[in-house]
Amino acid sequence: MTKYWIFLHHKCASQYLRAQVSAAGQHAKRLTEIPALNSFPDPPKPESMIYAMSRSDYCLDDNAWPESVRILDLAHPVDWRAVHFTRDPRDLLVSAYFSHKHSHGLHSVPGLRAHREALCSTGIETGLLMEMDFYLTDQAIRSILTWPKKHPKVTTLDAIALASQMAVGDYALFRYATDWIDIPVGPEFAAPTWETISDGRQVDEELNTHHYRHGVQGDWRRYFTAAVTQEFARRYGTEPA
Repeated sequence: MTKYWIFLHHKCASQYLRAQVSAAGQHAKRLTEIPALNSFPDPPKPESMIYAMSRSDYCLDDNAWPESVRILDLAHPVDWRAVHFTRDPRDLLVSAYFSHKHSHGLHSVPGLRAHREALCSTGIETGLLMEMDFYLTDQAIRSILTWPKKHPKVTTLDAIALASQMAVGDYALFRYATDWIDIPVGPEFAAPTWETISDGRQVDEELNTHHYRHGVQGDWRRYFTAAVTQEFARRYGTEPA
């Protein structure tokens, strides 16, 4: 029997996409819930992933590590498929900065309260440099950049492009993802619109204190200074494609 994984990263529309995949799966009667591994601050252990697969045909990790793919490759005789939702890590950095400064819940992330206080005490350039030091953001960026390329069992999609399309009623890319993990999405499926989740704003209206802040790709270009660009390249290597 095939096991299906949904791999997400912090600040990659993970809350929105997790909810929509779950809703589509329940509507299609493929699942009742998706066991969440949530492997941070350390990479997942093989026994944890095998246990998750023993509980359900569908499993999810919204702090995914590239090690997960290697574990699944070695988990014979398990047949598996996965969708991997990612984004430009430079946009991730900007999103994490505003979220950790303003809107992200404090109780679920150890160390976030002190990090928020530090971010609120300085400007955006220094804040973006500090954000690269925050363990959760750093792990998400490194996981995206080192994720196995073109794995035959993994379909990788840009999370922000996907969520942006869904938020205006276009489900073509979402159906492509869910077809890969055997969740049919019929014409009756409807995800929350951008106006609904953003308290009535249009897609291009930015509100930096809101959890759904902007929803636009390439936002990093408005915030990266020369110092931030240089430090990002020093830490993470060449610029992502």
